[in-house]
Amino acid sequence: MNRFKEFMYVIGSVIVLLVCIIIFLTVTNTCANRQITKDNNIIESTKHSNDSIRLEIKHIDKDKNEKIIEVKGLNNDSTYKLFKRLIAE
Repeated sequence: MNRFKEFMYVIGSVIVLLVCIIIFLTVTNTCANRQITKDNNIIESTKHSNDSIRLEIKHIDKDKNEKIIEVKGLNNDSTYKLFKRLIAE
């Protein structure tokens, strides 16, 4: 009878240990999943921000190219007018 009590004590200890390990792993996995979701949201917002910056850069680049074409076609009178307009801005 004494051996049976020792055996049950060991079995009970192992079960408690396994339950603690399972709880620990579940909590750890849940935290990892939350972090992955948070990281994915950050990545998506960064992609959206990058796309809007790319559009803005394309717009600025287009304006720059238009100004270059405008400057290339200037003669002396239009150069003076452009210079006055730039000073006025």
